[in-house]
Amino acid sequence: MSSIRKDQNQNQKTEITKDNDTGFARGNKKGGCAMSAHLAEKYFCENTINEVIGLKELRKNITDVTAKALYKFDVITSGNVRAASAETIEIMSSKVLKTLLESYSFSPLVQFDEATNQWEVIINEIGVTGCGKIREEAIEVAIDNAIMLMENFFEEIELYIRLDETKHQFPYFLRIRKCSSGEELLEVLNLAE
Repeated sequence: MSSIRKDQNQNQKTEITKDNDTGFARGNKKGGCAMSAHLAEKYFCENTINEVIGLKELRKNITDVTAKALYKFDVITSGNVRAASAETIEIMSSKVLKTLLESYSFSPLVQFDEATNQWEVIINEIGVTGCGKIREEAIEVAIDNAIMLMENFFEEIELYIRLDETKHQFPYFLRIRKCSSGEELLEVLNLAE
């Protein structure tokens, strides 16, 4: 099944065909990427994919919003809908956040330094090091330094999130912050034996 549709605004033709296997409509554009941008803009306007829920509506429907985030794994955007360029927040389940953060993995370097006759641990993702006479001591020092640096990062986040050299560390520090035990922290930092 095939039909030709002429876009009224762009004077371009799009051949629409229905895929018999999947049932999805497929468009074959004639006339460039201006049509793609137009269709995408129309899609987002009609489907309100990025709808912002006002704060008043959020307070009124917090139970429903929470259920959508928890059970449907939806990410809800809320903010001041009256202000044109107001900041917004995202509400999501902890499982979704954990899944997103898992893509930020640590690759520590643990090695014995012959020159200093000590073990050293280097965690480049957050700029942390630790050293000690034995391997376990070096890991312990590195973990202590990582925790102190993470605490400082969140205490001064308004500064660090604006700096190009530190803002990329945010998901790594958040991943550390979300750990609930020392064992989990060792796993997250890839320092467990």
